[in-house]
Amino acid sequence: MKIGTVLFILVLLITAVGLGWAKYHYTSATPAVINSPKPTAQLITSPPTNKITLSPKQKIAQMIALPVRVSRNSATVSASLNTVIQNDPGFVILFGNKISASAAAQVIHSISSQSAAPIAPVFGVDHEGGTVQRLTGKGFTTLPNWQTLCAKTSEEKQQLFTKSAAELAQVGIQIVFGPVVDVATDNHVLQNRICSDDPATVETNARLWLQIFSNAGITSVIKHYPGIGSSTKDLHKEFEALHVSPAETAVFTHLLKEFPHAAVMISHAGVTEKNPDTPCSLSSSCIAELRTAAPDALVFSDAIQMLTTQTKSASTLSDLATQAILAGNDVIVFDTSITQSQLADLQAQLVMAYQNNVTFQKRVDESVQKIIKKKQTP
Repeated sequence: MKIGTVLFILVLLITAVGLGWAKYHYTSATPAVINSPKPTAQLITSPPTNKITLSPKQKIAQMIALPVRVSRNSATVSASLNTVIQNDPGFVILFGNKISASAAAQVIHSISSQSAAPIAPVFGVDHEGGTVQRLTGKGFTTLPNWQTLCAKTSEEKQQLFTKSAAELAQVGIQIVFGPVVDVATDNHVLQNRICSDDPATVETNARLWLQIFSNAGITSVIKHYPGIGSSTKDLHKEFEALHVSPAETAVFTHLLKEFPHAAVMISHAGVTEKNPDTPCSLSSSCIAELRTAAPDALVFSDAIQMLTTQTKSASTLSDLATQAILAGNDVIVFDTSITQSQLADLQAQLVMAYQNNVTFQKRVDESVQKIIKKKQTP
């Protein structure tokens, strides 16, 4: 055989082997591209944690909802953002006005990527519509106030709720503080934040909201248990004991039984039938009925700093948070006035209480177990 022919055959063999190797290497090392839909928000944030051991400080952190200020069009690296990143809370609440979708997504990504917590935080926002809606900038639908929403047709409400829920889920919101399910009276101060003076109407409209937001993977926190529709004072500034009818309280228990993934916010009003001198958020007798009726529902306090203003109490935030946890709250919510020094002192005091008070330790462990379960359940 001629030398040229031999060389030609060798070149063909080498080329064939090379092509075969390349094909094998490409198909085995390169994953297939799957066109999946963009994920929506869910309360699920962590893999099963039965092998994770949380320290007392980490347990306390899971029960804290910290605020982060967000500018309209970008996530400002502010003191509140740094405080959140440094303390790894279980919940992060976005504050600001006319926040855009890009700004919300940016701050959520920033905190998520820097969090060192063994159980990732859940992101929430006030979302009732009207004047109580933080996310109204570019990329978000501005909702009418709750009273106006309730007066719309079922089809109109369904379209608005569906669009709004999808927008929030898209940027990573997992919890909304809303809707308000307080029942109105002639003297109520919540004005158009209240749907109706008819419990059945309130329940019907809230049911539609909860169903649609739940379908989008968002947990709704109904408020303000046990019902503050008869309040004549601004509870951000003044304490008031209210007469709350069984029909008002029943709206909360009915919805929480029907929607086991929903949560509830406890008001700082007193209840004349139970403990008129103590805010419901600090009263185990006020919260006990709710926890019995809906034992799996996460229980959020209203912003704890309100208590220092309305009662002009000398109690520290640490004292108030301790009382709120013992009363039955699972998550303690703080507004934007919280400072890093206050938070450090509060955590130290709560950790000390956990280590030295068996009753407090039991309550914390119960809440943390519930929080983890909620974060893992679809």
